[in-house]
Amino acid sequence: MSTDILVGDIDLDWVKIAKLILTMLLAAVVIFLQMPQMITGVIINMILILTADRLGTNKAMLLGMITPIVAAFSGVLPITLMAMIPFIAVANAVFVSSYNILAGKNRMLAVAVAAVLKFCFLYASVNLLLLRPLTVFDGKIYSVGVSQAVAFMMGWPQLVTALIGGTLAVGILTSMSKLAKR
Repeated sequence: MSTDILVGDIDLDWVKIAKLILTMLLAAVVIFLQMPQMITGVIINMILILTADRLGTNKAMLLGMITPIVAAFSGVLPITLMAMIPFIAVANAVFVSSYNILAGKNRMLAVAVAAVLKFCFLYASVNLLLLRPLTVFDGKIYSVGVSQAVAFMMGWPQLVTALIGGTLAVGILTSMSKLAKR
């Protein structure tokens, strides 16, 4: 049986797959370096926007889902933030998808809107968990909430790191465009 029949409807662009794997490895290295949130956040947000622009929204969303999981399992993400993993993943998806929707019009405006939407989603999520903790049931009932410190980390620092990381990404993309035209 031909492999074309097995994967005929699947777009296997091996160059994009290799780029995505390298991007994931780069993001993992950044996380494992255990730098302060403001540095790690800027770099990860920059990588997310570059991935969204160059490899597409779906691949950037995948990367945005993997980064908080890598941070959790590497010990970089504090245990108090474990409840935030799904919210961080969705916030990253909001960030890259809203960026890609608006980037064709104006990349800097796209970064600003995407950063604000990411911040609003995380801020609302963390405040919801502060006011009404999740209840997890596995034979016992546990309340999973977040502390004021976690609420702070999911607040304005997220907006700042998304704006700076996105701005750096736009600078890199602009430079790449100029170099390509030479």
